[in-house]
Amino acid sequence: MIRSRLLLLLPLLNVAFAAGCSKSDRASITLEAEQRQARAHGLSADAGSSSSWNVSCSDDIIYDDGFTLIEHDRKDTSGNSAFRWMGQRGTVRLKSHGGRPMRLFTYGWANIKALQTTPTLTAYIDGRMVGTTTPPPETGLWGIDTVVPKEFLEGRDWVELVITTSTIAWPWADVAKLADAPTLAVIALNFMSWTDPP
Repeated sequence: MIRSRLLLLLPLLNVAFAAGCSKSDRASITLEAEQRQARAHGLSADAGSSSSWNVSCSDDIIYDDGFTLIEHDRKDTSGNSAFRWMGQRGTVRLKSHGGRPMRLFTYGWANIKALQTTPTLTAYIDGRMVGTTTPPPETGLWGIDTVVPKEFLEGRDWVELVITTSTIAWPWADVAKLADAPTLAVIALNFMSWTDPP
């Protein structure tokens, strides 16, 4: 008897819970997350570390395999610029914002002198190429600015961005003495954003 009454109440409970998770509630949660993000960015700027914000994890960007922790002040630059060293393959998780296109904008620096070649960097979203670049040999600066089509993002909460480089090695290092080679730090990531396209 009690069981049958509970079964009759289930549809009413579902309606009540659905009403509790209405679009307006989701909108207020989204607004709160955006306000938290803006507050954290403001605190970062106040502390004089706004460049760290450009390579920090956020609600939309999570750095994964292939990247170091944030570092500052590369020896070849002036100022307090933040960056992450990248291996031959760096993985980043990007939050998908439903069925709409998103702009990926990222840039960095490749130590052409140490590499003794000009690498090609390529970006893939879930295995599909979305952008590629070859840094100019004079400066080593590289950048990828592309709009990721909505078809790449539909039906997914998160997507995987993989940035690869065509070469990253010490060309002079003897294979038998690789343990003696210095730390591999030749490709730097200085900035990444994941936003609505203009």
